[in-house]
Amino acid sequence: MKERKCPICGKDLGRNKIYCSQECRAKGVKHYRKCTVCGKFFWAAPTSQVRTCGQECEKKLRSENGKNGASAENLRIAQEAAKHSHNSGKFPENAIAKSWVIKSPGGTIYYIDNLKLWAEQHTELFPTTPLQFADGIRRIKATLLGKRKRGSYQYKGWRLIDWSETNNSRADITPRQRPTRRKKKRTNEERLQLKREKAKERYHKKHK
Repeated sequence: MKERKCPICGKDLGRNKIYCSQECRAKGVKHYRKCTVCGKFFWAAPTSQVRTCGQECEKKLRSENGKNGASAENLRIAQEAAKHSHNSGKFPENAIAKSWVIKSPGGTIYYIDNLKLWAEQHTELFPTTPLQFADGIRRIKATLLGKRKRGSYQYKGWRLIDWSETNNSRADITPRQRPTRRKKKRTNEERLQLKREKAKERYHKKHK
């Protein structure tokens, strides 16, 4: 019969089922994990997401994930979630979108918070594709900024009135910020006073 070993220290288990001692059991429960590739136990912090014992096993795990499509599936799920996010999807509040004010050939003023999305939703207003229209408006901006020497100040009769490098529709969206806690620096006098108080506390506890 094959002798069973403790997964933490390698000693014989004896009558114990998993670990050879309470000490090894405590380590195994709190700080040790079983490698998903080779089965070896390794130390990992409780909050760590590491699943393998080393670089070699990590490479094997990535290779296996690529073969069974796990990585591709995770990527597909992330991309699908991004489509429904107002920060990254096709929404006026897209984080990288800018705000524009443009004027049609007929004189109508449009206030836009996502130029490409707006063009895709109003294809009946211009004779080109949404991408060509958005690029045309951006070229007008480059001309106004002096980045194009032979640029144009209109595109198919459309003109750029104003623009903003930020998305105005995101004005009400407050970014999440972690509160910063700064420790107040004590003066030398305050540190000495604190030492005296602690010394008094120890004295009173000792002579109760």
